[in-house]
Amino acid sequence: MGVAGRTALVAGAALAGACDVSTPREKKSFFRDDLSRGFGPDWLNVRYEGELDVRHGRAVIPVSAAEKRAIEDDARQTEYMARPVVYPHREAADVEVTCRLKPEGECEAGVIACWSHDEAYALLVRGDEVVMCRYGIKDRTVFVRKAMEPRGQLDLKLTVRGGRLSGSIADRKGRRISVSAVDHDPLAPGLVGVVVNPIAVERGGAGNFSDFDVASDSDVAVAPAFIYRFAGAVQADGSKHRARLTARTVLPTAIGFEVATDAGGSDVVADVTPRNPEGRWGAVHAWAGGLEPGADYHWRPYVVHDGTKAFGRTATFSTPASSGPVRFSFGSCTSGRTTDYTSFATAASFDPEFYLHGGDFGYANLNSVQHSPDHFQARWSRLVRVPEMTELLDKTPLMFWQDDHDYQADNGWSKTCKPYTIWAFDEFHANPTDHYFDVRWGDVHVWCLDCRLYATDPTAPDDANKTRIGFEQKAWLKKGMAESDAPVRIVASAMVFRNKVDDDPGWHNVYTTERDELLGYFASIRDEQDATVFILSGDSHGHRLIHHFEFGELYEITASGTDFPPDAKWWQGNNDPKHTLVSIDARTGFALVELEPPGPNRTVTIKSLASKDGKIMFEKVLPVRS
Repeated sequence: MGVAGRTALVAGAALAGACDVSTPREKKSFFRDDLSRGFGPDWLNVRYEGELDVRHGRAVIPVSAAEKRAIEDDARQTEYMARPVVYPHREAADVEVTCRLKPEGECEAGVIACWSHDEAYALLVRGDEVVMCRYGIKDRTVFVRKAMEPRGQLDLKLTVRGGRLSGSIADRKGRRISVSAVDHDPLAPGLVGVVVNPIAVERGGAGNFSDFDVASDSDVAVAPAFIYRFAGAVQADGSKHRARLTARTVLPTAIGFEVATDAGGSDVVADVTPRNPEGRWGAVHAWAGGLEPGADYHWRPYVVHDGTKAFGRTATFSTPASSGPVRFSFGSCTSGRTTDYTSFATAASFDPEFYLHGGDFGYANLNSVQHSPDHFQARWSRLVRVPEMTELLDKTPLMFWQDDHDYQADNGWSKTCKPYTIWAFDEFHANPTDHYFDVRWGDVHVWCLDCRLYATDPTAPDDANKTRIGFEQKAWLKKGMAESDAPVRIVASAMVFRNKVDDDPGWHNVYTTERDELLGYFASIRDEQDATVFILSGDSHGHRLIHHFEFGELYEITASGTDFPPDAKWWQGNNDPKHTLVSIDARTGFALVELEPPGPNRTVTIKSLASKDGKIMFEKVLPVRS
């Protein structure tokens, strides 16, 4: 279902918000429908790529087989909630959800309550067992597992009263199983619905639902809750500056933005009128202009509810001054298979003016139940919602771009990048453009290179007709570097120029003609324009200082692996000791670039910092030449 259709469903919708938890005394039904007619316009199919079905008098949610990593029974796996279908017009903290279910094939199926995009309580039938669990932003917590004998058509009941949960499953012969649990950190009020998840790689299954009903004495309608909001590009716009902002509500609706000079929002300098979501994901993007250079701003998204503005959480950003100190962070390769994303909170503690992420943001091709745009977008949105990332986004703009796993093209090139991953990512980010881009921040100029989408055939002869970044992007890069007057010019590449395993065709092994062409060009900019030039790179898991000594004092700092599980399989080792001065594996981290204020003997320092505590793993200090 497209955004227009989905938006029409949620006019006046009851969405997740905060309210007091109470114990129902006399519950009343706020819903009654016969699901044998199917999930009609009163329902929202969260995964828009999935089709719903009606057969044999029941509403059916089918799921296909899934990637092995996406269905391993592991608390780290946050993509289990494959196919939620929710009733979007009422939300409650204290609620009783009942339905009739007949599962088929390899799946788990059941009812959910307190749902808000990627969090919910669930009562599921999974093969020969009953599971009561909580889905979280980062993990899945199983409260109870219980063996089950009932077969065939089942009656399910899930009751939530604050953090007290109880459930029962009964079959047609009167056999019943009861489960209960206590959650000491209860979920906020949310929506109700049903869900089906695959549990096998060989084949899928389906949940057959009917007689769905909900009862509560505390259901309310509240303003739409925000899943996320973050700032992206901040750039010059004539004599002023502008910032690109994005946000999404639980169920897509029109969003506006306020930018103010004070935290309370009383001195508003930009008010972007609410606009409807665009694209199938349903996020809203907007430029806020008229901003002064070298200034600090506070901003927040809002929706109009009952004639008044309902605001999301306030965040901050700064605009660049024409000259002065600059500090920013760079990272790449962030696992979707961990519950620890400390690197982003650690980066936030250094107060960077912006954060660049050079690809493999959550490994969606490995960590999604299905390869489809809605599942990839759900993977990315979970990462910007984890508390550590939220801490960063509260005060730091994020710009990021795709590498092979974001394109569902492991070790890929232009012909293997999946088209849907391109537009799915474009609906999500807040970069200055939908392709390669540059960032100018005072005396620092950074060019961010896409090394997959424009690459020519890696099996072709290694000559001047072969390119990893495409001829158009390469011309843009060279022109931009030549015309810039920034004393510090940085190439931020999704792929390394040296030191990478040979099974990934890149500059290090089969595009060496272009590698030497580019490295030679970077050196010429350094020498002819007296600029400080260096490279930041990702993709090759590890943290390395590389000296391209054939081209003089030209250095590359690889920062790859911000947050991985403690598993040796992620790391790639030192594959080029000839050029590599420092190589650190099996430690997660990121890079921090710090340019000193103008003055004699000015320097720029690139530090490789440990994710956990920000300790320096290595650093390189370069003189600012101009």
